[in-house]
Amino acid sequence: MKARTTILFTVLMVAFSMPLAWGQGHGKGSQGGSSSGSGQGQEQARQGQGAGKGQGAQTQDRDRIQATAQQRDQIRSCDQSADQVRARAGQLAKKTQGANFNAEEARQERSHLREQLATMQQEKERLMAGLDDKQRGALQQRTQNMSRLQERLRTQLQALDDELGKANPDGKQVTRQARDMERTTKELQKQYRDVQSQMAVQP
Repeated sequence: MKARTTILFTVLMVAFSMPLAWGQGHGKGSQGGSSSGSGQGQEQARQGQGAGKGQGAQTQDRDRIQATAQQRDQIRSCDQSADQVRARAGQLAKKTQGANFNAEEARQERSHLREQLATMQQEKERLMAGLDDKQRGALQQRTQNMSRLQERLRTQLQALDDELGKANPDGKQVTRQARDMERTTKELQKQYRDVQSQMAVQP
């Protein structure tokens, strides 16, 4: 009788412990699956970021324009000539402020400014003449912006000529027109520098 009671107690203990052990094992398995899923998600995110960076680099490579060293030098010359125009316009603006205004000196500065504008235009024409059809197509938007800005400069120079052509020109008007030309030339310089950064010298 005592032996039967002991056996029955052992069977009951085993029966009760099996569901508990199965539940603990199932929980650990679920945790392992969750951890694995989380690791896979992080790896996919890293791969996605790497692909995004690679696509960005490919886009930059496509946007770059293959150019000769001579063409790079030419665009640099365009930038330098534009910088000279900007500096001359700024100098004219300073010389015509307030009591500093002298009509004759302003006319002389205007003549120098006109000469430098002509030089800048010639530099741009040389640049455009040296581009092939593919390069012209790639730079079409920027060259259109350059032409628009240079046309604005010509209009501003004409307004300056009109004011200085008067017997008693208004110094404030001359200063304002010179500042306008200075700002326009800065915009033009930005176009040249953007083109320069876009050009990749051919090996």
